[in-house]
Parts: sequence; structure tokens; C-alpha cells
Amino acid sequence: MAKPKLTKELKGVKFTTPLARLSFPKLFKPEQFQGKGDAYYGCALLFPKNSDLTEMKKSIVKAATEAFGEKANWPKGLSLPWRDGDDQADYEGYEGHYYVNAKSKRKPVLVGRDKQPIEDEGEIYGGLYGRAVLVAKATESGGKYYVSLYLQGFQKWKDGPQFGGGVNVNDDFADDIEDDDADMEDDSDEMGF
Repeated sequence: MAKPKLTKELKGVKFTTPLARLSFPKLFKPEQFQGKGDAYYGCALLFPKNSDLTEMKKSIVKAATEAFGEKANWPKGLSLPWRDGDDQADYEGYEGHYYVNAKSKRKPVLVGRDKQPIEDEGEIYGGLYGRAVLVAKATESGGKYYVSLYLQGFQKWKDGPQFGGGVNVNDDFADDIEDDDADMEDDSDEMGF
């Protein structure tokens, strides 16, 4: 069988994901992978293993079919974007989930539940819930074939516990503290500084 030739004419298949948990967001500025190569916007999306991912799977299969024809003609070793989060036990929140990675050279559209733009970087963090608009498209790199996911937009749906801890201003800062200047004397010697 002749090697498939992927062309820029491939449109890919656009779809909207079901609700997912956001991980490793790079949605406000692009970053290089390990300091090398092109800079990309991107994120990982985590889906509980009991989620209905039928439409996502159909879109990915359709993208492969657009490029290579029927499944019998797909290149041997074609890599699809699904990953098992149980294989990433070192990452918080991945266990019990499937995940996909998505990237883009262009800044994705970022909106809230009300469909209004999100401009505050503090609103987007690993651990929140939302959904993404992705394009599944066949690609080739180094003689290997993939169906890659390209991030078009992300809609924040609701907050969730932040991965990696961080600060929760409501829980970590008391509503009031005593502001007594006498307590603010320099006691650095007593503290061993």
C-alpha cells in the first residue's frame, strides 16, 4: 500500500466536547514544549470514564476516514488522541478519566457560561469545568500518522477544586483579623531570622 499523502485541503471535523475538567491550561499565551519548537496554546481535557463520548469518538473516526478512507486503509499504528488517565497517576485528577490534549497556534476563544469573553487570566486554571470546541484532523510527523486535536475555543462552565492546591481566597483568608500595631513589633530575633 502506498504511503498516504496528507494535504492542506483536509478540513478536519469540528465538534464540541461534553463537560470536561481542564488541566495544564495555556490559553492566554502560547508556550513551547520543554523550551523547544513552536509555541502553542493548549490544554488537556479530562472526561470521567463513565461519560458519553460517542459524538467525540465519531468525530475522530470521521477525521481519520476523511484522510485515509475506510478503517481497513488506515496507516498501521495510526495514533488516536485518546489517553487513559490511569496511566498518569502522578497527575492530580487524572485517575478514573480519559483525557485528550489539544493545541493551537492561534489564541482560542475564551468565554464564560454567559458566552461573554474571559480576559482575566485568574479565571482559567487547572481543575475548573468547561467544554471545548475542537477540530480533529489527520497529521503526519516523522513518518508516523496521528489524528490530532486543534483547540478553537473554550467555555468555562463552573469552578472546581484547583489542581496543585493554590490559594482559595474564601477558605485561606479570614474575613477579619486583629489589626493591632503593638503586635507588629520587630521580633525577628525571637523567630531566629
